[in-house]
Amino acid sequence: MAEFEKVGSFWRQTDAKPFDYGSKYKQNLAHANENSMFRLGILSTYFNTNDMEKMKVVDFGCGTGDFVRNGSKVFQECVGYDVTGPSITKERLLTEKWDLMTAFDVIEHLEDINFIFDINWNYCYLSFPETPQVNDWKELIGWRHLKFNEHIWNLNSSGMKNLIEDHNCKVEVMGNFEDCIRKRWNPLLPNITSFLIKRI
Repeated sequence: MAEFEKVGSFWRQTDAKPFDYGSKYKQNLAHANENSMFRLGILSTYFNTNDMEKMKVVDFGCGTGDFVRNGSKVFQECVGYDVTGPSITKERLLTEKWDLMTAFDVIEHLEDINFIFDINWNYCYLSFPETPQVNDWKELIGWRHLKFNEHIWNLNSSGMKNLIEDHNCKVEVMGNFEDCIRKRWNPLLPNITSFLIKRI
C-alpha cells in the first residue's frame, strides 16, 4: 500500500516510484486536439485577439505538444517544456520572462508543487484534478484520480487558492470549465478545476 502525508489540505504520496510518462502520453492522443482548442477558447474569453498575438507562452508539461502546435497559430510564440519529448531547456524555462504559462494536468505530478512559482510568468492557466477533502487519504480509494506514483499530489481548489495567494498571486478566473469535455467521475462533484492566475 502507498504511503501519504497531509500537507495543508492536500494529500501527497511520499513513496512514489518512477513513472513512464512517455507511454502515458501516447494513450491520450485521441483527446489532445479537442482539449487544446477548448483551452484556447477559454483563454480568448479573458485576453483579446490583439493581446494574444503579442504573447510569449510556455506550456509547462506539454506532453504530446498539441497545445503548443495549436497555440503557435494564435500567440506570437508558444513553446513547450516537458520531461519527455520535444522541449525547451530547463535553463530557458527559468531564465526567460513569459507573458503566460499554461500547466494543464501537470502540477499533481510534481515533486515540488511550488516550482511553478519559480518560473517568471505574468499569467498562469493551471488545471488539475479536484480532490474531495477527506480526513484520511484512504477515503479516496475508488476515486478515479487517485493514481499511485503518477499523481503524487491530490489537490483541492480551496487549498490551491491559498497556495496561489501565499506566492503573491491572485486568481483572476476559477471554474470547472473542462468538466464539459471530460468524463466526470461523479456528476455531482467537480472533476477538473482550472485557475487563471496573475502575479500581483
